[in-house]
Amino acid sequence: MEKEPAREADIPHGGLKTAKHHYQMHMAAAGTAEKLRCSLLEHAMEKTISGLPPDMQTLARTHFYWSMVRDSVERQ
Repeated sequence: MEKEPAREADIPHGGLKTAKHHYQMHMAAAGTAEKLRCSLLEHAMEKTISGLPPDMQTLARTHFYWSMVRDSVERQ
């Protein structure tokens, strides 16, 4: 039996759209060095998850964006 893809409603702490929105808000206010750091990490994350099934990519992106936002709050 094939597993159903993850739906955004099934993802804890809000869906991918919400997580990415908060991440983009953080990026808009970030300095140049922070933007570069986040951009490099985001690129590495995308490269790492490229071979995963779509539902796992959604989960990975959601967790990445939330962790980046959480990290920026802790750094302040």
